Amino acid sequence: MELPPALKAEDFPENQRYRQPIWQVLDKGKISELKAAELLNLTVE
Repeated sequence: MELPPALKAEDFPENQRYRQPIWQVLDKGKISELKAAELLNLTVE
């Protein structure tokens, strides 16, 4: 049986340790701008 989440997504602050590696691999050309935007929940514009 699956339990409902105890906390809402809004209860968690944005994690900078997640964002920084995405920008680093984007800078190195290992992922596309579109994929980085998707992971960071941003638009490509």
